[in-house]
Amino acid sequence: EIQEDDSLNQENTSDLLNDENPPSVESDNSEVNSAKRPLSKTNKKPVNVNLSDPKYKKPFDLGWVRELVYRSSGDSALKRNADVYYYTPSKKKLRSAKEVLSYLPEELTIENFTFVKEAIGGVGDKEIVREAKTKGNKIAEDGVLRKKTTPKASKPVAGKPVKSTPTSETPNKGSLTPRVVFKNTSTTPKNKNAVAAKTKPEIKKKKSDSDDAEVQDGESEWNSPEQKNKANGVKRAGDSPTEGSSPPPEKKFKRRDIAQESSLSPPNFMMNLNVGFTVLLHAFQFLKVHELLRASCVSKAFEMIAHHESLWSTVRMKNSMVRDWNGFGRALRLRSTKALDLRKMLLPETPEAIAEMWAELGKAVANLSSLTKIDLGRCTPQAVAIVTSACPQLKSLVTLAIRGSELDLSCCAKCTDLTELKIKSIGGIDLKNVSELKKLKLLRHLALTTIKNLNGIEEVLPENLESLELGECTNLPDTIATEALVKLKSLKRLRLEKGQGNCPTALFLQAVANLPNLVQLELINFDIKPGFDVAIGQCTNLKTLLIIPTYVTQSATTNHVVMGGVSKLSQTLTYFIWGLTLELLRVTDLFIDQVEGQKNGGAGKAGSVPPVKKPGAGDSIPILKPLSECNISSGSDVPVEEVTDLLGREANKDEKNTSQVDILALPKLQKVLSTLLPNTKIKILKVPFSATWRQTVTDSPAATN
Repeated sequence: EIQEDDSLNQENTSDLLNDENPPSVESDNSEVNSAKRPLSKTNKKPVNVNLSDPKYKKPFDLGWVRELVYRSSGDSALKRNADVYYYTPSKKKLRSAKEVLSYLPEELTIENFTFVKEAIGGVGDKEIVREAKTKGNKIAEDGVLRKKTTPKASKPVAGKPVKSTPTSETPNKGSLTPRVVFKNTSTTPKNKNAVAAKTKPEIKKKKSDSDDAEVQDGESEWNSPEQKNKANGVKRAGDSPTEGSSPPPEKKFKRRDIAQESSLSPPNFMMNLNVGFTVLLHAFQFLKVHELLRASCVSKAFEMIAHHESLWSTVRMKNSMVRDWNGFGRALRLRSTKALDLRKMLLPETPEAIAEMWAELGKAVANLSSLTKIDLGRCTPQAVAIVTSACPQLKSLVTLAIRGSELDLSCCAKCTDLTELKIKSIGGIDLKNVSELKKLKLLRHLALTTIKNLNGIEEVLPENLESLELGECTNLPDTIATEALVKLKSLKRLRLEKGQGNCPTALFLQAVANLPNLVQLELINFDIKPGFDVAIGQCTNLKTLLIIPTYVTQSATTNHVVMGGVSKLSQTLTYFIWGLTLELLRVTDLFIDQVEGQKNGGAGKAGSVPPVKKPGAGDSIPILKPLSECNISSGSDVPVEEVTDLLGREANKDEKNTSQVDILALPKLQKVLSTLLPNTKIKILKVPFSATWRQTVTDSPAATN
């Protein structure tokens, strides 16, 4: 016969403890130790216990916790199998009345405890009612996740086969994997003679600190019987505790930590992999070509990311030198490169080596059909001819640092698909065969700056141009403004450089006013002549305006005319940039020092203390204001006579038109412009004269629209 352990008689023990006349300690021990005698199949009458008795709630006032765990849902709802546990104030789990006796305080007796498998109620969170856990591994009281063990079934004794029920007949809520639970039972009988009469397969038990020893078969090879068999001491495993259950605090926190650790395991592997790939792809966009090639040697994953097509769509050769142009061409063809940027590329030292390099570049890109844009940077006119001959499919050709005396545009005419052509020289260049531009029917962006001879350009400008840049406007004929510009109805951006001397500035502004789609105008180093304010005031179609005047003489009048003309565009202008040269600011600062020295009397004498400069000195400009508008204090103490004498002798001798020159600080200038142009974004640039050619509008609101 199979003998049961101490805890297998919990039902008998609880029945005794829940009697109206509870037994003494000695009788309770005798009942608890009844495992030494075999079980007998007897029908017990249920004992009625009044769970509302206040004596059963007294332990809760002293910090005790009662837990009711339902082990099975296979039977009817009225006869569900359950276990009752008590937790001491020190969180010690007690499974039977015998264990409770060992921890009884002086204030309590065994009569205050009941193991009736029903909830007492009315004690709040001091009583926990939950379902037994069926999923996952068993978590011991110390919070350590125990390893799963697979039961090894021995061959049953002949003549007494083990009956099993298919798993589909007894489904579980939490898992489809059947489970067999042995309640504190040793599978090896103490009586050696009982081995021969054994009818159940032996299960090797693993010692644990938990209340149950649960054995799970992950392969679904072990099935539990459908009905309860009290003779073999086996209880069926029910549902596991639900997520909303409330185990003791310490145990709950430990299980939560284990769940968080498991959430970082394989289920999130693909998500982490995708995030890592995206992060590396964004980071690799900041690497140069040689850095990408080095990164591809780190690992297979780095190699795949470094060879991504998005990283090779535009290849920039800044601070790089190519030693194998054939390999360079193969790499570009393999990755279908579309744009090649050769600006600031390291070049050979000798002119012969440079010429050979451009020849090898032409061979390398000859079969690169995907290449549509190239920026040559510093190059020679021969390099332009080589590249255009090797890549007739180009749509954009930019070379802003040609070193040479002349360039034949017939080579550019070979690229009939060109939509963008920008040519600029370091020291000025002559163009030959300008008429070849007529063949570029698709041209949309044309930039010809620092070109010495633009004669005849008015006859070859394509009518579909959207952006036009012209330099050296000093010698341009009037026909460009009166005949060529007025035909460019699609023009949106116009940039004119070096409009000095006989430049027809007024005619240019009249043409600009008649272009309905033109929204951006840039005038770089232009002489502001009389009538400029009236002409610019008629350009109500402009949204963005950049002006950098030339400050040689009559700078106060120039500033006055610019401010007066721009003020007439207050209803339409959205972005205004005024460029001031550092040379103008220095001259103005020097003039202020001279006047202040003369005012103090003897500032220039030996031994005198030099005047202390005010904060912000060097950030002022002269401006001419009519006498009728000078009622507002300008904050300047400079006499009018000395100002007009030193700043270009700009005072009119006519008494009716007597005027005054004011020294206006840049912060005040910004404030005045904001008052004149309330709906306009205003920016004041301070640049040296040598850098005025590089200034352009990159953050234009009109361009974004």
